[in-house]
Amino acid sequence: MDQSSESLEATIEAVTNTTTGGLSFPDFSAIPFFLLLVGSYFLALWLALVHWVWNDSLLRIEDESRRRLFMALVILFNFPGVVIYFLLRPASTFTELERQKREEEIVELELTKLRREVGK
Repeated sequence: MDQSSESLEATIEAVTNTTTGGLSFPDFSAIPFFLLLVGSYFLALWLALVHWVWNDSLLRIEDESRRRLFMALVILFNFPGVVIYFLLRPASTFTELERQKREEEIVELELTKLRREVGK
């Protein structure tokens, strides 16, 4: 009985090797972990983009409804939403606009001062 079970196992192994061409299949047990890792990375990237767009829109956009609209675009469309935000957002932040306004006022005051000196 012992010999017949050995011969049966040898026959099964021979048939298995001939049907698969003697190749062994790779272990696919790491694929779910890899997919979880990649999915987690893209989820973190998506959340970071949402956070960045919200913070950037606070610096550039006064109207809260427009900020929420841009947030919805990024939440729904991810990367295309960020591209749309880049195309439609104001070029300057409030700080940059304020600095530019002050510089213009300083130049205006200096020009007025020079005109007074030249007019004397």
